[in-house]
Amino acid sequence: MRVSAGRDADGGTWLHVDDDGVGLPPGLGFDGQGGSLGFQLVPVLAEQIGASLALAEGPGTRVRLRLPPRARPSV
Repeated sequence: MRVSAGRDADGGTWLHVDDDGVGLPPGLGFDGQGGSLGFQLVPVLAEQIGASLALAEGPGTRVRLRLPPRARPSV
């Protein structure tokens, strides 16, 4: 398993979690259809903090979470 995090040029933050296992079954995703409780909760929690969440193509399972840049308060 590999976990990596960083910042985009626009100040957004990303988190990638990858493994080299067999991957997920075809059609399984974060749409709430046929997944586990985690696959139902994680998208809701990501949405609550304004993050985007996706499964990436590739060998194994690859999850991508991206938080937008923080809004700076106006003074």
